[in-house]
Amino acid sequence: MFAGIVGLMILHRPLQIGVAAAIVAALYVLAGIPAHIVLRQLWPLRWLLLIIGVLQVVLSGWQAAVVVCGGLWISIAIATLVTLTTKVTDILDVCQRLLRPFATRGSTPTGSDSYWP
Repeated sequence: MFAGIVGLMILHRPLQIGVAAAIVAALYVLAGIPAHIVLRQLWPLRWLLLIIGVLQVVLSGWQAAVVVCGGLWISIAIATLVTLTTKVTDILDVCQRLLRPFATRGSTPTGSDSYWP
């Protein structure tokens, strides 16, 4: 997921965004996620993308709007794909492993000294 989202930073043309969107769509098909679930997950973005898209068209042109809105949509689509295909416990395990270096600073990524009752 991280590599896919970081990879979006090098995309600057509408055609590149289209190719990236096709790759993400292919990953959804490969994962076997039905289209109605994908649409239900990404449909709430419509108003945000519409507002951002209109502003980008007015301020920077249609190509910038496609790149900005497409990049945002693809980023959220990748994150949604990961959450739909990965167990919550696996995601939390990865988060704990990534937070271990901060244990030397006094934090407890494993939750052993939790501040919550």
